[in-house]
Amino acid sequence: MLLHGQILNLDRTIEADSVNMSKKIKLAALLGASFYTFQQTTGFINEALNYDVTNYLPKDHILVLSGKYNITTSEGAIIQNLGYIHLRYRDNDTRKLSLEPFTQYQWNTTIGLIQRYLIGCNLRVRIFENAKADIYYGVGAMFENEDWNYKGVTDYALIPANAPPLVIDNFYKTNQYLKASISISNSCDIVTAVFLQNKIDDLINSYRLSNYTTISLRVSKKLTFSLSGDISYDNKPVVPINNTLYTMISTLAIKI
Repeated sequence: MLLHGQILNLDRTIEADSVNMSKKIKLAALLGASFYTFQQTTGFINEALNYDVTNYLPKDHILVLSGKYNITTSEGAIIQNLGYIHLRYRDNDTRKLSLEPFTQYQWNTTIGLIQRYLIGCNLRVRIFENAKADIYYGVGAMFENEDWNYKGVTDYALIPANAPPLVIDNFYKTNQYLKASISISNSCDIVTAVFLQNKIDDLINSYRLSNYTTISLRVSKKLTFSLSGDISYDNKPVVPINNTLYTMISTLAIKI
């Protein structure tokens, strides 16, 4: 089952090179794309795009824009259509305490998620840092709007009688995360984070727990290969889909 988590790659940034850093506006980006098609008994086409853009701002702050888009079709029918756009403003790992506002738009029609919009802010706390690793804790709140249909429900007996074709829900949630970055070598990094989100009006009985882990290998100065895994458990999904969702993604990206 495919998943794109609630809050993704919250501390993934791209170092600007010396040429970019000398400019008034400092930008660095990673861009990855893929396209493949094959013909067996039926035609099959897959297109994917992912990007991470970091804008280095004055006073050691950064603005991070990241996103993914993936669509798969067979004989003109859409098998998979998912993606997200995420925007985050934060300190560039220079302060022990800092605010971290964020917003995200997401969709995954494969599981019935027509759209999800969220906006919030965290207090970001540096717990540990040295030359090889750092650990951050975040705590805050967010507003989340979700629109679902029942396309991803596998057991139709779970769909309520006379259920509306579209379920719209709005939530206020607490948000916590614990993130660790480890530099294994000059060309290999690991980033992992655990998230816990609870509905404010039902803190104990309604929660979502998730983890993402990314291993990045710098193939050359311009090329990066990464392997990412996401897993999420939602004890009360909006519609009765599987409680546990996961995905594994490999990406070859170019630095621009």
